[in-house]
Parts: sequence; structure tokens; C-alpha cells
Amino acid sequence: FNTSAPFLAQRKMAETEIMKAEDLGSDSGDFGNDYPGYSWKLTVQDASFDAPENVTDHLKQLDLTVFWGEDELYSYTLRQYRFSPAQ
Repeated sequence: FNTSAPFLAQRKMAETEIMKAEDLGSDSGDFGNDYPGYSWKLTVQDASFDAPENVTDHLKQLDLTVFWGEDELYSYTLRQYRFSPAQ
């Protein structure tokens, strides 16, 4: 788990990097037959923290959690911020 979960989280996060900002949304799923017992959950929300004004208007916080085990006993979370300048 300590090796597979970070790898799977990075892989799934890389998939979000090629998506348009307006297409990003919370989602969940699994990794298929290649990684049985592993699942993931992505939460996308507006970033909120003290920062220069107008910057947070273009920031999204992405939290991706990879779970494994009975009743999702083990979990690994990866957080990323995505900046999308105004069009």
C-alpha cells in the first residue's frame, strides 16, 4: 500500500492535469482489475486561504484519496492546487 497508493494517486492526478478547468469536478471510482481493492475519490472545490486578492478566484483545490482494504481501512491523500487564469 505504501508504494502503490502514492503511484496510483499521482497517476489519477495526472489525468486531471490534462482536463480543462471548467470540466473538473468531484468524482470517484476504482482502478479496475489491475489494482483490485483500490478505489479513489476526487474532491474539487474553490481554494480558500489568505492570499492576494483575486488570486483565489482562479484557484481550485483538488483532494484525491486512494483507499484500500476492507471498509477502506487504509487511505492516502494527495492535495494539489490548480490555477486557471481568466480567459
